[in-house]
Amino acid sequence: MRKMLPISCSVLMAQFVFVGAVIAAPPAVQIKKTLAIADFANNSKNETYSSLGKGLADMLITDLSNVSVLQIVERKNLEKLINELKLSETIYIDTATAQKVGRGIGAEYMLVGAITSVEPEIRLDARIIEVESAKIVRAEQVSGKSDTFFALEKELADKLIQGLSVKLTTTEQLSVHQVATKDFQAILHYSNAIAAIDVGNTEMAQQELRNALSKDGQFGLAAAKLREMLSAVKQYSLAADMADDKWIKDVNEHIDSIHITGDLVSRAFSIYQSKRRFADGVAFFDRLISLKANLDLSVEGNSWLLYGIYSYASSMADQMGDYEKAYKYRERYIQENPGSMYVKRATEDLARYLQNLPGEQAKRKKLLELTEKMQSGNITTREVGDGASSFYYAQRYEDGLAFVDKAITIGKKLGDSEEEYDEMRFQLVKYAIRMTADIDVVCRYIMWYLKETKFPEGYNARSMRGIIQSRGLQCAAVQAVGK
Repeated sequence: MRKMLPISCSVLMAQFVFVGAVIAAPPAVQIKKTLAIADFANNSKNETYSSLGKGLADMLITDLSNVSVLQIVERKNLEKLINELKLSETIYIDTATAQKVGRGIGAEYMLVGAITSVEPEIRLDARIIEVESAKIVRAEQVSGKSDTFFALEKELADKLIQGLSVKLTTTEQLSVHQVATKDFQAILHYSNAIAAIDVGNTEMAQQELRNALSKDGQFGLAAAKLREMLSAVKQYSLAADMADDKWIKDVNEHIDSIHITGDLVSRAFSIYQSKRRFADGVAFFDRLISLKANLDLSVEGNSWLLYGIYSYASSMADQMGDYEKAYKYRERYIQENPGSMYVKRATEDLARYLQNLPGEQAKRKKLLELTEKMQSGNITTREVGDGASSFYYAQRYEDGLAFVDKAITIGKKLGDSEEEYDEMRFQLVKYAIRMTADIDVVCRYIMWYLKETKFPEGYNARSMRGIIQSRGLQCAAVQAVGK
């Protein structure tokens, strides 16, 4: 027979179950909203702000992307559509046009706005347009001094989030309110970088990002963008290297039957040159010279092409240090092609080569002597510092980096003062980072210097910190120099 619980106990349990059910009830689900953020128009008369609208849009995209219920349209997709539609700044004014763009990009809402400035005041106006109805569901305005732009952007972001009826979690609030930089000049440089990216000028974009970091070394948004660009360049470079390797292999395999053209010869020289495969380059151009009978010299351009083949062969031999062979290629061209219209030019080139040869031989002899001294360990601190610069200016980057690495393993020499040792290491790193495009290698050299220095507030250490900031390096060296 089942025992009956006392009434008070039953009631208590019922209350417990009821309360538990209330506590366990899930929160109201927020519906995800798709938002496209267009560049803000520059309605001020200040040309300095010409790109600021792009930077502001990008900063808002970054902030609002931290909100889980907002699906932010990628900026590059929006830019592509705007360009395809050949739209001007009317997108920032006309709700009908904004509706057209929103539909084309698949957005429920469009955020458009403008910047107005009367120095030292600056005003940011923004409107959220519902794409389906072309109705303005929220219009916001914030204003203040230009040097508080970072705070105005955060204030505007808050108001826009409220306008979309979105409730933030604590984590989202922290992310949205995180200040990227308080330096207005850094923001202007960052905005210029975004504008440069839009027109495909990656070199200018990288320079503007470095300018931004020189104003504020802790500008994480700029550092992340620069790192992303450098990574893309590096990936492109690796892909290009693989393509070059495959191309040169195919050419060598079919060289007996391949049609020799100026483009083929120039590309082969460029590949062998950039990879410093001089011996392979000499062998390749030797093979082309042996196939010169396949060239119809009556065809316009082929006489010049043949002269180029001999010249490239000479250049490859010269760079591998075989001066006699380099001379012989130039001499052979004159002897084997007496009827060529380029014989006179070839004779003049040969004379110039012989005139400059002693200086080049002296440079290479010095580098060879420095390498031998480094290998034996019988090298002075001053010679180590001079050696790094000598390899750099001779464009012997691979050998130069090997020289630097050997110097690092040797370390401080007996009798060197701390000042002499610091200067030597600074010179090593200064030229080593110019001889490589590999970010990881650059970081490793800088980190080595900063860890070893006894003068953290000296000129050399400050220069290294400047390099970190100007190149937007995100590596362990940043922790070594502090915030």
